[in-house]
Amino acid sequence: MNLSKLKKSLLVISNLALLLSCGEPSSSSEPTSSKNSSEENSSLVEEDYKEELTKMLKELSKAVSYSSLVTVTSSTGTGENLQNYYGRYYLDVQTTKKEYAYQQYKGIESNTSLPKKEVVVDSGYFYTDPFGNTYSNYLAINNALIPYQISQDTIQGSKPVIWDESGLCDVFYDLKSDMFDKSKDGSFILNDKADASLRRNITANFFGSNNVPAAKDFILTIKDGHISEYYLSTETQKRYDPAYQTNYTMQYEFEGNIVAYGENNEEIKKNFIKQASGEKDETLEATLAKLRENNYKETTSIYRVDDPDLSLKGTLAQKNETMYGNSTKVAKVYNATNKLLSSKYYYETEDNYVQEVIEIQGNYYNQGLKLSNSNLSTTFPQFAISSLFFNKEEDGLYSYEMGNKNCQIFASNTFTEVTTSLLYSSTIDLRKENEVTISGIYAISSDSMTIYYKLVSTFTDIGTTVTGIDPSKIKDGDSLTLDQLFAGDEYLSTAKKILGEDRFNSIATLGGYYNQATLFASEEDKQVQMQYYMGSLTIYDFDGDGSLSSYEQAALYSEVDRVLRAYSSKVDSTYWPELKAGLYPNTSLCIELTSTQVVSKGVELTLDVFFTYDQSSSSAYIVIEAKYNEKVTVTFDFNYEGAENITKVINKGDKIDALAARRKGYMFLGWYKDKELTEIASFDEPISLDTTFYAKWEKIN
Repeated sequence: MNLSKLKKSLLVISNLALLLSCGEPSSSSEPTSSKNSSEENSSLVEEDYKEELTKMLKELSKAVSYSSLVTVTSSTGTGENLQNYYGRYYLDVQTTKKEYAYQQYKGIESNTSLPKKEVVVDSGYFYTDPFGNTYSNYLAINNALIPYQISQDTIQGSKPVIWDESGLCDVFYDLKSDMFDKSKDGSFILNDKADASLRRNITANFFGSNNVPAAKDFILTIKDGHISEYYLSTETQKRYDPAYQTNYTMQYEFEGNIVAYGENNEEIKKNFIKQASGEKDETLEATLAKLRENNYKETTSIYRVDDPDLSLKGTLAQKNETMYGNSTKVAKVYNATNKLLSSKYYYETEDNYVQEVIEIQGNYYNQGLKLSNSNLSTTFPQFAISSLFFNKEEDGLYSYEMGNKNCQIFASNTFTEVTTSLLYSSTIDLRKENEVTISGIYAISSDSMTIYYKLVSTFTDIGTTVTGIDPSKIKDGDSLTLDQLFAGDEYLSTAKKILGEDRFNSIATLGGYYNQATLFASEEDKQVQMQYYMGSLTIYDFDGDGSLSSYEQAALYSEVDRVLRAYSSKVDSTYWPELKAGLYPNTSLCIELTSTQVVSKGVELTLDVFFTYDQSSSSAYIVIEAKYNEKVTVTFDFNYEGAENITKVINKGDKIDALAARRKGYMFLGWYKDKELTEIASFDEPISLDTTFYAKWEKIN
């Protein structure tokens, strides 16, 4: 890996934001109403119906559930070039004054055939907080509700969605009897007293989003003294598709029936996301509690599979072995051919922090800053899993499917550190004595494809695992020598050869709790470099917004300053005199130490200790670099009496730019390699010897 000195600001990690995405709500009971247009019912009766209608609207004003057959028509072109595209699906909605849920079913491309009401492709749940903002909940596998605020993009930027403006509130609460006319067949037709804002809310309530056209026709059908069926059509809305640079129109029709109403009706509340209740499985709960003690050996395999099917074996992609015990952890990663790729070691401190350690010649040393356990939850999985979301298939075998009792989040890091992915389905197998196997399916998606993986984690030696790490014997690396740190390294002898044994050993190890280092040495470049890994920049992302603020950057550079100032006292001034500090712009924080000395004519030796980071991985480093720089002298001879030549000293092998030259009464014809001006100089070639360039002139008549 090539590392370069820090030149500008820190890497900015992409922000993650939650945007309003209510989607298209879905339906639960198949609608039975038939389309009735306002034209067909334009003949109105004169009788007083307002008291009757007020009563019926009031029935639906506190809570209602309805099921719609939605027909969506999109059109492009005009006249003979007009093209219509249709889609149909069922949509269920449950709404109260303060809560809203929807379920959308898989549809078809047709405006005449009926889709099947079988597969839910989208669902959602929203509610209002006491301040009138719109929120939604996720229900996690530990039976915890995770709220997040809904926002919406505007021209001015993102803003919170206000509940009363969202259209999600039960729209029948705002509908009044005088907003309807009664036809001879007994249906009620929305009239002009319903303003544009209310018409938008009507559509939003039936659709689950406020980005659809306002209601045009809205007809209520009465049966046995109750509103039972409805027909809703929207205005035609003009839209533009920037991807295809095409104008098109959208129009919606909803026809369906009232499924249930009433404030305490369980049919309405069934899809509101609440914590699950019921009887927990004692056997499964006891097993999970045992695993929470963090004493076991975990063997994890990841398979690539063609379909999200737990029964498929798939192709092995990765294998991991992890041991937990005595608040310590040993994690090893293997490839598909069982080749060891990496090993990592951790222990949990007495103050509930997680500290990484490394093994050097049989001893363990701290590596990097200790981290909050809450910020590193995957290091010690918590097994925060409730049995309420698992179905018991047989004794010792349990299964989970996303959506069981509205559970939407089952992250793999609740039981393994190997990957962090959302599991669509899972099984927990307890059928073998003192062995637990947790399997799950997750997906990785891109614009072009979705790849499915099967995760299989098997836990053994539960309660009896020994990692071999004793936290009481772990040390900082202040006493380490370079020979100890790089024992057996392929570059060690080369590095000593380049610098000489004494000068090499005069370079102290960084020490402290930064002891994971990589050594490079190049005889050709006469360079020795040691890269000490500090950790990920995300450690300093305290607020978790995906970027480093000025305050967070200051915290990072304060740590760099602490490390470099401590290291400056360890540098042997005999070999590295006049050590200078380089400061971060506009601060007193040290981010670089340098010492340069002339070791022979034309040769400089530089010790450079600096902070840098790798943009591709957000990994931060302290680099110690010792390098010989051979110097050459470049002279620009202006080649006329009285002219003062210019001399520059550069590193051997560097290039140099040509100088501009002026002389009164003469035209400059360029630089030449020889005094006789026969060979034109090229500035595209590296310079490895002392060199003189000669100016050529031509007198101007």
